[in-house]
Amino acid sequence: MTNSLSRVAAVAGVAAYTMSAALQVYRSQQGTGLAIDQFTVLSVVVYGAMLALSLALLTDRRWVWWTAVVANAAIFVQAPFVYWPTVYAARPLEVWDWLEGVWFTALLLVVVCCGVARIAGARLVGPSARVDRTVDAAPVTAVPARS
Repeated sequence: MTNSLSRVAAVAGVAAYTMSAALQVYRSQQGTGLAIDQFTVLSVVVYGAMLALSLALLTDRRWVWWTAVVANAAIFVQAPFVYWPTVYAARPLEVWDWLEGVWFTALLLVVVCCGVARIAGARLVGPSARVDRTVDAAPVTAVPARS
């Protein structure tokens, strides 16, 4: 099995949104009564859409990459500037909040970076890939060593 940008991004996206949804369900079960800790129908729709978008990256279609980059970049920017200040103002942050915040944003960054690289035309190439070094290569001439 070889890795590709679409596979790396899909795994990162699925991991990020599954982890975040699981923590949100856990928080909603704690019964804090805070709106920020509820797992609502809207939460299910958003997490479901982002999981579907993450899996759609496996199709390697350009419009899916653009959609994933824009959506994940928006969430990546929204998290530290809107979501976390709102949560922090509502209740003290727990260890799980910090861990989820770090891993979630890191995984989103992986998805966005893979997307930007793929849109730019990059591909993952393993160490065993053969590279044709004859294209546009100037002949190598030996330079005598100084004595």
